[in-house]
Amino acid sequence: MYLKIAAGFFLSLCASVASAEQPKDQILSCNRTKISSTGFSSMDVAEGWFPEKFQLRLIGSEAYSDRFGKGSVKETNGRKKITFVLAASGGLRTAVKITYIEKTSIYVTRLDLPGGYQQNSGARGTCSLS
Repeated sequence: MYLKIAAGFFLSLCASVASAEQPKDQILSCNRTKISSTGFSSMDVAEGWFPEKFQLRLIGSEAYSDRFGKGSVKETNGRKKITFVLAASGGLRTAVKITYIEKTSIYVTRLDLPGGYQQNSGARGTCSLS
């Protein structure tokens, strides 16, 4: 009898540990409220980098976007810093960086551009959990 109780306790403990180790899965639906076309040849080009609506799926240290593909997540002081590295012209790479502040549901995004390109003000908006 004690063996059955011990086995049940062990299985329960293993299940608790396994569920605690699973990263939290969040799906964010984001809407842009402000954008700057500074540094872009047109507003259409700026909107190509900073879409009006997009979704993010955050699983632990990984991010997935319907617009930017796979990226990474780092959490610091209630902010999630999300980075997507993308190909740019001339074989260079650029990073789309999104900072999401959970407390206010606000996001701010910018591009880390390779040398020689004018920096831009990026975009901002809000996200809701889906």
